[in-house]
Amino acid sequence: MSEYNKSNLEIILTKALSNALLDLGPSKNSYSNRYLTIEIRILQWMLNIVRKLRHNLYFLKEVVKNEIDNFKVKYYYAKDKNDIDEMDTLSKSIEILQTCLFLITKESEFNQLYSINGKIKR
Repeated sequence: MSEYNKSNLEIILTKALSNALLDLGPSKNSYSNRYLTIEIRILQWMLNIVRKLRHNLYFLKEVVKNEIDNFKVKYYYAKDKNDIDEMDTLSKSIEILQTCLFLITKESEFNQLYSINGKIKR
């Protein structure tokens, strides 16, 4: 079986998830940590998706964009109901996913700069 090489994106997401889990600590059910639990859930989801789609960054980008759009629709309806807690949760989710989208874009740019053998494309 060949050794699995992690992408830069996967390494960054793994480190972010690890740090978030360390920050969570014993008070994981407290109200003050709700953003941290949102971050952990999204990072876990992202890692699962990245591992499945690691060779297709374009499709990965589309999946994340679609998820952002879904959260935006939910945010719109929460706003109509004036559900502040739901709006905060959705807003934080969108923020985290937009950061992930930025990282996917950077990973894609990195892959375009370097060919398979590691030489810079010109």
